[in-house]
Amino acid sequence: MRLLFQSGGLIAQKLVLLAVEAVTCYESFLGLLQITGVVSSNNYLFACTGTFDNPGPMGGFLAIGFCISLAEILLIKRQSGSKPVSTLDRIILGTSYLTAILCAIIIPSTQSRAAWLSIIVSVFFYCVKHPKTFIWIKAHWLVVITCMIIFLSSVFFFKRQSANGRRFTYKMELMTIRRNGFIGVGMGHFSNAYGATQREYFSRTISISDGELRYIESDKERLIADNPKVGFNDYLQFGIEFGVGPLILLLSLIIMILYRLSRLDSPFCYGLVSMMVFAFFSYPLSLWEFLVLFLVFAAIAGCKTEKSFSKACFLLFALSCLIPIAVFHKSAVAVRLSNETEKLWKRQRPIFESGDYRSYEYCCSQLYPDLQFNCAFLYEYAYSLFENGKIEESEKVLNQSFALSGNPLSFILLGDIHKKQGLIIEAEQDYLNSFLALPDRLYPLYKLAVLYYDSNQAEKYQNMVRSIEEFHPRIESESTNEVRKLLNNIGYGHEKTL
Repeated sequence: MRLLFQSGGLIAQKLVLLAVEAVTCYESFLGLLQITGVVSSNNYLFACTGTFDNPGPMGGFLAIGFCISLAEILLIKRQSGSKPVSTLDRIILGTSYLTAILCAIIIPSTQSRAAWLSIIVSVFFYCVKHPKTFIWIKAHWLVVITCMIIFLSSVFFFKRQSANGRRFTYKMELMTIRRNGFIGVGMGHFSNAYGATQREYFSRTISISDGELRYIESDKERLIADNPKVGFNDYLQFGIEFGVGPLILLLSLIIMILYRLSRLDSPFCYGLVSMMVFAFFSYPLSLWEFLVLFLVFAAIAGCKTEKSFSKACFLLFALSCLIPIAVFHKSAVAVRLSNETEKLWKRQRPIFESGDYRSYEYCCSQLYPDLQFNCAFLYEYAYSLFENGKIEESEKVLNQSFALSGNPLSFILLGDIHKKQGLIIEAEQDYLNSFLALPDRLYPLYKLAVLYYDSNQAEKYQNMVRSIEEFHPRIESESTNEVRKLLNNIGYGHEKTL
């Protein structure tokens, strides 16, 4: 890719700029159609997601496109004072204005605070880099600081519960890095390592003695704890999976690329700033769209600016395009096949929900080779095997999912397996682990009550029933009310599953 930009010079970079702006415009226009109801989004919970699964990454992608377009507009405006603007520059100026306007319209609909913050930091970086703008900031520093304080306060209080949850998540991630001795746990094992740290953390203040739940009722952290699949901070997640050493190397690489783009006065410099700020609060480096952008930034940073564009350069440029096209085509085919298998699995899920576990087990056995690293798939496959009486096979598949995730439902199923095998103590610990993973949930406590009843532990059973009646979950819902009602049926032998 570096050869591609080296051979093409400034014109090649401008063509890539047009391509990035075209993709950004497409995302914005698609988001506009989703908001107006013409096209449905990819997530029924949100009206606007673009081609992504939720609005957060979409907001970050549009923020990057906005910063690149705005920087290109200002760059052309600065250059037009000394020399006439070329036809290509006029085209780029028009597309940059269009991109910036569309992004400004759609970004608020994503409700992404990280996207807005990334734009502000990128604009501030531009102002610092260009003296004339920085002089204005120094002259009006009080206004700038006041606006920043107001913005940061509004960002926090806009989704206060979410902000508190993210703060707790970052705390757990830092503890996870320290817990593993600053050595990585391996790619794809973030969720499992995070879950282990969170269970260990809550085990200090939450315990069960003789069936009686003991916890600090005023502890608000148990109400905001979550079981994230991603870290919502790419740097911390990278540190957990690969270790502190590789994290330092990654940060060094980013700084080098940023320094080089800044020296070249490239508009992509401000897109990189936006992406790196967004990575502090989301997971852009886990999505291929952002990774492609990052590779483009790195390739441009590694080449020299060549203003000439001879026929030989054009031929070399065209030939160079064949390499990334072939690579991305191969990757796209692999991604498409994976997505097709996942879509096929999701089409079979109504069979699971209907309770036809024998048919669903057969479907899962056919899809297993392609989805053996999908945690949700492994859980449902293990659950179907358990319901069909294949206890050992179910435990084997479930243990495979534990290597990838700390899903609380997986601990519930493991407890059911151990209970079936007559391992009461192990089953009790499994249900407790499920509760420690998310200590605001009532269902693991209900399973403990059933376990105590079925194993004739009357005192523990009565203490657990009392604990459930006095327990305050994060939200009282139909599910929690159903759990409390099920307690009345245990004595009559009518245990039910939710």
